[in-house]
Amino acid sequence: SIDNAYDQAAHDSLGNIFGVEAGIGVRYFFSTDKIRPYLGVSTSYLRLFSFNSAAEDSCVDETACGEGIGSANLDNFLPHPNVGAVHLQPGIEIIVDRDIALHVFVDLQHWFLWNAADNQSVVIGLGFNFFT
Repeated sequence: SIDNAYDQAAHDSLGNIFGVEAGIGVRYFFSTDKIRPYLGVSTSYLRLFSFNSAAEDSCVDETACGEGIGSANLDNFLPHPNVGAVHLQPGIEIIVDRDIALHVFVDLQHWFLWNAADNQSVVIGLGFNFFT
């Protein structure tokens, strides 16, 4: 199918995509006991990179490139490397030791993509916070 041809051409020319994200936000803790439910609101910026040497080559596959034939693979398959987002993150911290907390959260994200339709994403997380 055309979708499979496009996906394969994108994978062959871009390889793995690497992202660097920075964000800033605030959290409101509803309790400061050993179990701390919270609600966080934040914004972030994500920059996507491809380190494959074929990313800058011209796109030559008519099926996958379509109107982008002759343009760089990176421009054709990753036209939106800059992603801005707003986050709504309900979560809970459970203090397990004086300086350590178990952290469980759901991060509801709305991505603002340049040159593409916006996207929604849901991230579920589990980890540890260390306090000093």
